[in-house]
Amino acid sequence: MASKRALGQASQRRLPMLALAIGLLVTMSMYFVIFSSSRLDVASPSQREWAAGVESYNSDFMQYKRGIVMCLFDGMVPMAVSLVQELRALGNTDLVQMYHCNGELSPSSQRIITMMDSHVQIIDGCAEMVASGKLSAGQANDFRSFWLKPLALVHTHLEDVVLIDADDLVFQDVSQLWDVPQYKATGTIFFYDREIGKHEYLQGDYTVNDEVLSNVKALYHTFDYAQFGLNKAQPSAHLIQSLAWTGDSAHEQDSSIVVVNKPKAPKAMEILWRLVTEDRYRIGFSYGDKELFWLAYELAHLPYSFSPWANSGAARPGNMREHPDTLCGSFS
Repeated sequence: MASKRALGQASQRRLPMLALAIGLLVTMSMYFVIFSSSRLDVASPSQREWAAGVESYNSDFMQYKRGIVMCLFDGMVPMAVSLVQELRALGNTDLVQMYHCNGELSPSSQRIITMMDSHVQIIDGCAEMVASGKLSAGQANDFRSFWLKPLALVHTHLEDVVLIDADDLVFQDVSQLWDVPQYKATGTIFFYDREIGKHEYLQGDYTVNDEVLSNVKALYHTFDYAQFGLNKAQPSAHLIQSLAWTGDSAHEQDSSIVVVNKPKAPKAMEILWRLVTEDRYRIGFSYGDKELFWLAYELAHLPYSFSPWANSGAARPGNMREHPDTLCGSFS
């Protein structure tokens, strides 16, 4: 009897916990249904009112001349929000622009973002470029990837821009990059990628007048300079000395952080748009967007600056298995 009584009392104690668990499960299910329903093509009246408010809300941001730009879709929202909170904790107060392409950020995602930080502007860059006539509706979905980053840089009204990936980890306020002497001089700070000895991307083959050239050399020699009022010139000292030009690396630039002053180089922005809308289909010189930024400046015959520090890795194959509590990679 004593054991049955104890069992009955224990069961009674578990009932409130079970009820709480069921309640939480129901609440989470309701939230999921509400979140999912907002992604339907037909917007509810409240969603339409909210969307109308966003247009007015975005117009308030036109006064800002510098800021941070990142590109994302629904699945990246947790990382993007975390990065913004990390930047704010480091003291950054700049406007953050979040670009998406053709509705890749649902109304619910947009509400979550703006609830977490009111100094964030959300922009459908593809829709706006189509509306302006700069991009065809048929080509717009080609930018639902890392190709959205060059589009965002061309489109943004900001002058001083830090273009940053949503999955970056930062340890200092990135606005300090605008104070670096090289940025003051050239309006750019680019970062090197790893040295990758592959026969593709910058080192892929492209035939010009029966001569096989690397992709980077083919791009340089066949680019339509006249379209931009330019003459073909000798490659810059940086290009000639680069691992890309000497044939030693398939990559040159890492584009997880790109720092640009747009008014300083309007011609480079024009060429960047040409590269992302035309030349990337003609010559496969880049793994995603990464090479477009420095090459836009090179093809525009404009100065640009790379950080002198080499790229490094925080982990290597097998590191997590052998020592899961430490970051090693090329740091060790």
